[in-house]
Parts: sequence; C-alpha cells; structure tokens
Amino acid sequence: LGRRCLANEQRLIRGALDRVFGEQFLQIGAWGGHSTFLRYARTQRRALLDWRLDSGADLISDTEELGVASDSIDAVLLPHTLERTESPHALLREVDRILRPDGHLLVLSFAPSGLWGLRHLFAGGGFPTGRERMIREGRLRDWLELLSFAIIIALMVFKPGAGAA
Repeated sequence: LGRRCLANEQRLIRGALDRVFGEQFLQIGAWGGHSTFLRYARTQRRALLDWRLDSGADLISDTEELGVASDSIDAVLLPHTLERTESPHALLREVDRILRPDGHLLVLSFAPSGLWGLRHLFAGGGFPTGRERMIREGRLRDWLELLSFAIIIALMVFKPGAGAA
C-alpha cells in the first residue's frame, strides 16, 4: 500500500512539474529515496534539503530558518514535510521568503479524515511513522492565503486500488 501511495504521489508531482521551469528546485524533507521526486524537476539545478543529519540530503538546515537566499528558488516541494516539522507555519513563512515572486509551491499531505489519517490515528505508534500532526486542508488553505499564495490545485485524493482522482 505504501509503494502504491508513493507511486501515485510521484505521478502527481511529475505531472505538476511538467509546467514548472527555471533555475532552482528545492525539495524540503526527504520522502522516499533521494531522487524520488527530484528527477522530475525541469529546472537547471535541484537539491534536497532536510533537517535530519542522516537523511542523505544535499543540504541540512533548520526548517524555521532555512539557509537559503531570499527570492532564489523557482519551485519548492514539501512532501509530507508540514506533517513532520515542529512548526509548519514557520516553515511556510520561510518558503514564502525563499520563493521567487512567480515561484511554485507543491505540497503533499495526508488528509486527517482520509484513509492514511485514520490509519495514523488508530496505529499504536502512529503510522505512517514520523507524523507530528495531520493538517486539515482548510487550515493549510488559510495559512497559504495569509502568505498571499494563489492556490491552483487543492485536492488530490488517493484511494487504494483506484489511483488518484
């Protein structure tokens, strides 16, 4: 089930990144292997940034103070990063700071009321592992609107056995 979920997420990100060009692509938070999503970036350069030393990332940085220049990134991918960081709102503020004015933000997240969210709620150790919190779509929309992000595509639902809708 996890491999199917990751394959669907890769397909969604590949499609979204087909329309994103520029110089710099930054994935914040390791999810899958190093190149699980990076290989789909159509930018001149791409890098993986993480806060954990053992993540295999290209860059290590605190998510509340990213070691990245302001207005320097064309696209940022947060693959379940908001769920795993201690301060998701602070990370979004930093993403807003480093993105160029015409930049793109892509967010992968499990819906708290979806199958993965329910699995997390009822699993003894919290599964999938590493989830600090599940973030409702409405709350994420509010945070993004406060930062003046325009939301283009909001909801992608994964249904086991049915693919993405």
